Amino acid sequence: MVVVVNTQHIDNRQDPLLEKVEFVYWKFKGGSTYYVFGTDHRPANAVAKVQWEISPSKPDKYLGYLESVTDWVVYPNDTKVIDLDSLPSGRVFNLDDTDPVKYLMTHAYGDNVPA
Repeated sequence: MVVVVNTQHIDNRQDPLLEKVEFVYWKFKGGSTYYVFGTDHRPANAVAKVQWEISPSKPDKYLGYLESVTDWVVYPNDTKVIDLDSLPSGRVFNLDDTDPVKYLMTHAYGDNVPA
């Protein structure tokens, strides 16, 4: 299964000279599409993975820029719907056993929580 997750970008349009702020506003600036492979029957795992990766709390992100998940589509058979060779670099994620999002989602309930 693959989950295709779409996002919306917004950008803070602010005068760079703080002592001379003449305008401050947020503006829609497009969006991105991400592809999450290795998902199980829970599309929320894929959405959580993308939200984790685009989180504004990451230090390399520009503070006046936000990106949020807007919608997603689940494709049960990834190889017949999506051309794997045409996927953009940096927008393809895999959920595996070492992924922190998948780990949290699969260990949130039950007796399998490590000590």
